[in-house]
Amino acid sequence: MKKIIAISVTVLIAGFAGWYFFLRKPHFEATNGFLVNVDKKGLIIEGYDPVAYFKNEKAVKGS
Repeated sequence: MKKIIAISVTVLIAGFAGWYFFLRKPHFEATNGFLVNVDKKGLIIEGYDPVAYFKNEKAVKGS
């Protein structure tokens, strides 16, 4: 009986994980055929400079 319950719980968790990672709607929408991930101001990564992050070893707002 314990083995059946363990298998049932495993299948249930695997099914939920499959739905969560592969079947649910993404957080971003396609606009004009392109996927975009921007904030309300239209900034990607909230306006931070990704190159400066590696050069200065800290987050720097872009200009």
